Amino acid sequence: MKTTIVNFESSSFRDPCHYARVARHLAELRTAGGSKIIAVVSAMSGMTDKRKAAMLGVNGETSPSNLDAALTTGEMLTKSSAQKSSAT
Repeated sequence: MKTTIVNFESSSFRDPCHYARVARHLAELRTAGGSKIIAVVSAMSGMTDKRKAAMLGVNGETSPSNLDAALTTGEMLTKSSAQKSSAT
């Protein structure tokens, strides 16, 4: 089976109407069939910088692994919101 990889950058998630557009695009790809779809999702615009500033504001010596773990939550939240939009 063919695999289609679709990457959505932060500009794809500026506001709720953008989430719906991403969800529609994924639904169209799924409806077209013929391939497995992998969606790569970046955090909403500005989220990574805000989370990094917050973490370093609390502890300026945060370990790189803890900082990485905190920053990935932005991608997880965006993905979760996109999945919710596609389900409605």
